[in-house]
Amino acid sequence: MGGRWEPAGRLREHCPRASPAQHLAAAITIGDHFFASSSSTPDYDEYHQAMLRHLQVDASALLLAKLRRKVPTPVFLETHPDVMETPCFAALQPTR
Repeated sequence: MGGRWEPAGRLREHCPRASPAQHLAAAITIGDHFFASSSSTPDYDEYHQAMLRHLQVDASALLLAKLRRKVPTPVFLETHPDVMETPCFAALQPTR
């Protein structure tokens, strides 16, 4: 895997009424197992379909396209706490 990755946020954004939080966590676990059971990076639509099946949400072509779209850098940047204090991290922050 590479790039920006935040499946829980994507599912919450595009399936807000799909399920309670504990079902969302279980769906993410199903997605994690889906990736772990593959010897190479599987198709992202199949990954999303596995999670959506658990949430009992129709995996329409439009929804799958929304879930796999690229996320702009300013929208999501996950770092470990020890990185946040480095000059490199500071340089990545948008100016206001």
